[in-house]
Amino acid sequence: MKNKTLVFVALAGGAVCLVCILACGGSVLLLWSMAAPPDQMTVTIDAPLRVAPDEEFTIHLEVVNGDSRPWGLETIQIDESYQDGIAVSGSAPAYEGSYLDAFNALYIYEYRTDIPAGGTWTADITAQALVAGDHVGTLYVCPPGLHACASQMVRTVVEPSASDGVIGGVIGGSALPQDWSGGKAQWEGGGD
Repeated sequence: MKNKTLVFVALAGGAVCLVCILACGGSVLLLWSMAAPPDQMTVTIDAPLRVAPDEEFTIHLEVVNGDSRPWGLETIQIDESYQDGIAVSGSAPAYEGSYLDAFNALYIYEYRTDIPAGGTWTADITAQALVAGDHVGTLYVCPPGLHACASQMVRTVVEPSASDGVIGGVIGGSALPQDWSGGKAQWEGGGD
């Protein structure tokens, strides 16, 4: 009788272990599949490379869902480093809300819309050039949940204005200030 009880306990314990392993493995597989970026989702950005200070411009965003199933678009996220010199003031269609995720250094714009299978979603993001310089960052298009975001780089060079006291524009990605004292340009930072 003792052997039969031992065999039953061993079989029951083994069955419980097998169920736990399958449940954990299934959960991991489910989370992995949810974290994978949408198949055939492409992001295209059309924006001017060079703008003048205080110029308002449009970042045209196109998201194509080439997948065989619809996808939700939860947020558009833009690196904080890009927005150190560029301010987003709105978009068409309008985003529902926006906030800074300081931990991840991202500005988050909430859209909460659906893109049908084979469909295209577009937005015209209104931006304004604030600070002269070469501003580069990543723009993320994120579905709801744990899915990975599709991404594309965005770059805008804000040319220095004549009032910034710059001769010759931008050299090597940075503006060279000048001093007009004595009628002669003198460059800071060394060099002849």
